[in-house]
Amino acid sequence: RGRSWASLVGQPSQEITTQLRVAPGSAAASYLVKKLVGGSDIVGDRMPKNAPLRPQTEVDQVAGWITRGAPDD
Repeated sequence: RGRSWASLVGQPSQEITTQLRVAPGSAAASYLVKKLVGGSDIVGDRMPKNAPLRPQTEVDQVAGWITRGAPDD
């Protein structure tokens, strides 16, 4: 927590600096979610690299956290 949260929430992606890693309140606008699902609008590889896609339930948990405003909890 703390530093991890601060490095994600409201911070620009290194790959596409016009997109936030985590846009509080908007999972659809968060680059992290796009990287997890492997969207066509990402740069580089999806996450996790060279591993199976995360289960949809995990992606939903991340998206829900972001939609709730990405609290530092």
